[in-house]
Amino acid sequence: MRARAVWRKGYGRVFGRLAAAFAAGALALPAAALAADRDGVVVEVQTKERSFTLESGNGGHEALTTFRTDPGTRITFGHKVVPFGNLVPGYRVSVHYRDQDLGPIATAVQIHRLAPPR
Repeated sequence: MRARAVWRKGYGRVFGRLAAAFAAGALALPAAALAADRDGVVVEVQTKERSFTLESGNGGHEALTTFRTDPGTRITFGHKVVPFGNLVPGYRVSVHYRDQDLGPIATAVQIHRLAPPR
């Protein structure tokens, strides 16, 4: 009888740890789900803040989104990594970003070409 009580107590401790680990993993999933992609045309570049504004959408439903960058943001043109200064208004780009409390942070920017004139 005593061995049974000890086993139950130990089982509860292990089960509690597993439940806590599962809950922590479930809470971490939404953060990964907040990563997304967006295509559009760069309309403004704020060099001091290392951020840029992208116009995306079509059919009259354009949206402006300002993306911040951090030291880990990878900006590429073709197959070459280029500095932030190469990002200029008028370029058509694809942005991979993650949403955070202070707004979207670009993790990768692929410059495609100069946007056609309007």
